[in-house]
Amino acid sequence: MRLYLGAGIAVKMDDTWYCAGLRASGSITCVIDNVFVPEHRSVSFSTLRDAARPDRGHPIRLPTAFIAVHSYALLGPALGLARGGYDDFVQWTRERF
Repeated sequence: MRLYLGAGIAVKMDDTWYCAGLRASGSITCVIDNVFVPEHRSVSFSTLRDAARPDRGHPIRLPTAFIAVHSYALLGPALGLARGGYDDFVQWTRERF
């Protein structure tokens, strides 16, 4: 798997995230059709995972592992949903008794 970087590419936003538990996440699907991205504008996920230095002249420079940083971005929606569910449950319980 690779991460590709492209400039000036038309991206279509497709609102398809309606499965249980993800609708409230605000996620969308990005669709890009018929685009060529040269290899020098891509990096493997293993390079990102290991925070390895890409080849000399590569446009990506990461001081830390991508997965270590990116995982924090995934925590916010999950914690927000959990806290909202807990608050609703506490309110419902108070009204019930």
